[in-house]
Amino acid sequence: MTTATARLTLPTLWGKPQPLLTEVTETALPYDPSELVRIEAMLAQAAVVPFAPLADPLSAALAANADRLRARVVLTVGRALHVAPARRQALAAALEALFTASQAHEALPTNGKAANSKLLGGLVLLGDHLFAQSAVFAAQAELPAVVALFAQTLQAISQAQVRQQLGSAPASAWSSNAILCAAAAVGAGLLGQVPTADLDSLREFGLRLGRWADSRRLDDLHEAQIALRQVRQPEVRRHLRSLLIS
Repeated sequence: MTTATARLTLPTLWGKPQPLLTEVTETALPYDPSELVRIEAMLAQAAVVPFAPLADPLSAALAANADRLRARVVLTVGRALHVAPARRQALAAALEALFTASQAHEALPTNGKAANSKLLGGLVLLGDHLFAQSAVFAAQAELPAVVALFAQTLQAISQAQVRQQLGSAPASAWSSNAILCAAAAVGAGLLGQVPTADLDSLREFGLRLGRWADSRRLDDLHEAQIALRQVRQPEVRRHLRSLLIS
């Protein structure tokens, strides 16, 4: 087996839709729910800051993303690939913190909208704090390729947000959620030493899963299902199927 390397480039994630209805029958949880409890504790610790005015907004922002889809993708793939719990939990916490940070920055007013300077400053500080904390979590996964993936993911999200702020984002652009679901699948694959050639199928599934989670449209679900069929590891594929019916 060839160990995966950090050749991944998230800005080139776009793929063509391939709608096809397939049947989903797997219902068992593919991860240990106690791991989500551990991740919640890690995120709660990330909200502990020495400047009180930011503490409550941080806690509220982290709690608002209760679905923890990015974490569940990491835990699902990581468990199927027998990744050590501490390493998959670190990556899961990193991507959940990064997702909340991206939402804070996406809340910044676009051109033409007036904004209170304190509100703007608070959103920037909240996002920046979580960006920093998510990087700390990513480093705890103890794999340089995962750190590189994290940096590429942050770059892709930042570029998308700049285009959105400037009003130049294409209608087909991937959301932060889709990009992070892709990073979750690929990052867990890296930790599990999936062959480099198989990372693309994990990335494509993550993108399609994230888009379906955003839209809940039937055609997006179909695209996620066909992307799942391209994942070559049977155990990973079986575990991931449950995410499409949750």
